[in-house]
Amino acid sequence: MGEIAYFCTVMKRAIVVGASSGIGLEVARLLRQKGWTVGVAARRVERLAEFEVAEQIDVNDAEAGQRLVELAERLGGMDLYFHASGIGHQNRELQEDIELQTVETNGLGFARMVGAAYRYMASHGGGHIAVISSIAGTKGLGPAPAYSATKAL
Repeated sequence: MGEIAYFCTVMKRAIVVGASSGIGLEVARLLRQKGWTVGVAARRVERLAEFEVAEQIDVNDAEAGQRLVELAERLGGMDLYFHASGIGHQNRELQEDIELQTVETNGLGFARMVGAAYRYMASHGGGHIAVISSIAGTKGLGPAPAYSATKAL
């Protein structure tokens, strides 16, 4: 049995943070189609209505890591953590509030959530962590400097 087939048959509980749109939403749907038990989280919880196990989590909230752990417990565990939460804006004038919000969400929010997922998995026998990044981390986007910097993390 190949590694991917083994991964898909043994691991069956996934949490997707940033599942209200885009890649996060599609990954959550695909995992569910493949028979996974899926928990989803996002700021915009109203967009998560199609999923049975959903939680409003803002990665910028100091309690977000604890909320992830609570979601994992509701799901019965977490074999896969998929982090798709992030923001990006063109900011040609380098408005400070836009740059700081991007750094907070893509940098601190990322560290908060991936750290919480890692600690949970380390204390519960393991698991896998997958994250979405961007080519901007290697190539950079001139009008979005904070986005490019946080995607290089």
